[in-house]
Amino acid sequence: MFDRKPFLVMGFVFAFLFTFVSPAAIYAQGTMEEELVLDVSKTVKKVVRASIPRTVCIRIQVGEKSGFGSGAILTSDGLILSCAHVIEPGTKLTVVTSDGKEYVARKLGMNSTNDYGLIKIDAEGLDPFPLGDSDAVQIRDWVVALGHPGGPYKDLQPAVAVGRVRGKHKQLPVQMNKKFYDDAIKTDCPIFGGNSGGPLINLKGELIGINGAILIVNDSAYAVPINEIKPDIQSMKTGQDVEGRNAENMMKVMQEMQKEFDPADLQKMFGNSPLGGILKMFMGRGKTPRKVASMNATFGADEMGVRIEKLETGGTAEMGGLQVGDRLTKLGGLPIRNPEDVEQTTGYFQPGETTLAEVSRNGRDQAVLLTFGYKGLVRDVLLRRAFFQRGLRVARSTVKIVVDGNAVGYGVIIDSQGWVLTSERLVQGRDRVDVRLVSGRTLATKVVGREGNLDVALLRVENVQQPLSAASLGNSSKLQPGDWVLSGGSAKGPLRVGAVSATGRKIGGKRKAPALGLFGMFGKPNLTPLRRYDEVVQHDTNLSANMFGSGLFNSKGKLIGINVANFYRGSSYATPIHRVLKVLDQLKNGLVVEAPVAYEAPSGKNAMDMLRQFMGGKEKQKRSGGRNSVERERRQNSDSNKGFLGVRIDAENPAEGGVRIGEVIQGFPAAESGLKAGDVLTAVNGKPTPDPEVLVALLSRRRKGTQVELTFRRDGKVHSVKVTLAGRPSEE
Repeated sequence: MFDRKPFLVMGFVFAFLFTFVSPAAIYAQGTMEEELVLDVSKTVKKVVRASIPRTVCIRIQVGEKSGFGSGAILTSDGLILSCAHVIEPGTKLTVVTSDGKEYVARKLGMNSTNDYGLIKIDAEGLDPFPLGDSDAVQIRDWVVALGHPGGPYKDLQPAVAVGRVRGKHKQLPVQMNKKFYDDAIKTDCPIFGGNSGGPLINLKGELIGINGAILIVNDSAYAVPINEIKPDIQSMKTGQDVEGRNAENMMKVMQEMQKEFDPADLQKMFGNSPLGGILKMFMGRGKTPRKVASMNATFGADEMGVRIEKLETGGTAEMGGLQVGDRLTKLGGLPIRNPEDVEQTTGYFQPGETTLAEVSRNGRDQAVLLTFGYKGLVRDVLLRRAFFQRGLRVARSTVKIVVDGNAVGYGVIIDSQGWVLTSERLVQGRDRVDVRLVSGRTLATKVVGREGNLDVALLRVENVQQPLSAASLGNSSKLQPGDWVLSGGSAKGPLRVGAVSATGRKIGGKRKAPALGLFGMFGKPNLTPLRRYDEVVQHDTNLSANMFGSGLFNSKGKLIGINVANFYRGSSYATPIHRVLKVLDQLKNGLVVEAPVAYEAPSGKNAMDMLRQFMGGKEKQKRSGGRNSVERERRQNSDSNKGFLGVRIDAENPAEGGVRIGEVIQGFPAAESGLKAGDVLTAVNGKPTPDPEVLVALLSRRRKGTQVELTFRRDGKVHSVKVTLAGRPSEE
């Protein structure tokens, strides 16, 4: 058994060391899952059309300040359901419907503890939601959340977020002795503050709950089930408040949460709040233990290798698409020869980490993406798996934008002769940048044109020696809420996958987020400095700051936009390709239009501070914003303590008994130690490196500042050199 850590975390190794995909890495069962999620999209689009006019925005006036939440129409004469935390603080409530009409609302009864209540407007002929049966909801059912994350836009259309049910009858303490979700539906719909009070519907379009709380730390959203609310509707309709149900044993609730969540995440979620104090009481004050990764499967050995004999329902292996009878050959790039190898290799991982497993199924080799722990159940993992093959094809036209040796975002090739589109903000103030292909090749480009109103820039590869793989253009004007969209691609499939939330959306300059919501403790500030956009496609993909500039593709792999922003969780924005095409010829001729307004970081308390204050904890000191907030977010999201050598492998020219270096990145340890392109690495600390997988496995377990001895061949002679590894640059 290899005593080394495999190349494990998706989004790091291929990006920083080499680009290499084994011919065996074919994700066959993704086709079936892709067909399934495409059917889901068709149904979502139908139910969303009927649900949009049934969803309202609620403007809450509190003294001179105001905020926004959402609500669901229950009756044609104006009875509206929302969260108690949305409506109870308001001294004046105004309901705004999707057709732009405004109504003064009056409060009726509510259940403050369990967070639901009714308001009434004087209206006729409204289209109410049909009520569903929340007890009939099953785990992994697809659901849709509607509402106004971050507050309403000028078009007043609610945003659509699509996800799955991840739990039922969940208990969640939010505010000590005041707010307690005692029977919640847990989903992975990517919602945000402002969605609170908005409808959660099933694929029949029936109201099964109202969205209330989110825990961004683990991509969880919690909704009050409609069956809990139904018995109280008549009483609340008459203006009576309903007595809530609080936790009978808070210690037991916290213990149950500890079983479900990583203990370290719980500490981050609750911090120094009163609930955090309870958590520390039964966890102790020592170092928080982490959960252990598991395949959640039973393995047996026979003359043909290691065979899967049993799968746990909802476990890592099953959710990754493995099947009983599959023969596991590699995990994280390391060979699997017996069941003990599986256990030892799995021990290298932590919950939430992702890797490739190579299996033989019915005589055919396949590669499967596995995510360990609860994150293997989340929507993002399933969608990236379902569109795995599509993402590999999209990757051929996807490039990284490299500035001063660092990848700062993405772009997409739109012409085989080297025209590349990206986000304008990535190349501001520069005449030239490099682009890195999925093969690992780096090409020099000239910044030809920039259109700041659209936040797009056009680059031209300066020396095209052979035709490049260009994206096929789609029709962005035909997109509908509920359509699946892919954001870029890499050697591991799509970068991210989400659903269209709204089309033709305009964003005013200096947009803030005056929205009410029960936030999770990881409510990050906006990932993008705020600015104005004339028209964007909004989608519910959770993009990170270093993914801007990537192409937005439809489910057929056609380019329909350029990702330019992510204001808050589940609210990403892309400039539609039909707007870009109108100015493409001008960009080719050198058009330069500066951004209409200066970039501005969001001000005020972020979600983390708001929840700390809400739960009685201390507020953290406000950090300064400014134009560098995107770069700071990118650095914070990186795994900079993991070792980085700074080479790319020449996968097209393999070397016997070693790994040939295709490129040495300047400014990093390999270059500083004198390694050159063409050198063949044969060992790390005396351990042979016969192929790229083993080399990556040996290097990726090291940390920043670790010294390793490299053995290599050059011109037929063997040399050795000691190298101190740097930290990994922040890339996808």
